[in-house]
Amino acid sequence: MTMAAVGFLAQVGILFYFAAGIAFDVVAS
Repeated sequence: MTMAAVGFLAQVGILFYFAAGIAFDVVAS
C-alpha cells in the first residue's frame, strides 16, 4: 500500500464516521 492510498482511506474513513455519527443523532432524536 502506498502512503497516498493510506491517506485516502483515512480521509474516507473519517468522513464516513462523521456522516454515521450525524445519521445516528438524527435517528436517535
